[in-house]
Amino acid sequence: MMRDAFLTNDEWDFLVAVDFEILVKLIQNSDLFDGDWYSNEYADVAILGAEPARHYLRYGAVLTRNPHPKFDAQWYCSHYPDVIDSGINPLIHFIKWGRIEGRKTRAVGAKFPTY
Repeated sequence: MMRDAFLTNDEWDFLVAVDFEILVKLIQNSDLFDGDWYSNEYADVAILGAEPARHYLRYGAVLTRNPHPKFDAQWYCSHYPDVIDSGINPLIHFIKWGRIEGRKTRAVGAKFPTY
């Protein structure tokens, strides 16, 4: 999101927070995010007591962590480098555009794509 020069800092912070919450809901409602699995797979999430979708959105995607056993984030990013170049979270990219574009995903540890 580009900052509008006419917004105050408080207005900008509010808009960023609203966008973040929209993306959290998008992830939580996805068939490719499993909060229990994510917390069990990455012990730091449980240790920190972090809400899994928020943690994934803020930190996990940057670390190319997998949000679900059916979505290998590293595979997706390596096969679609434009996703990395865009700076868009790989799961968000797949949910909003990749699936419609016919891009494939792969389950964690699988040899072949699934979608």
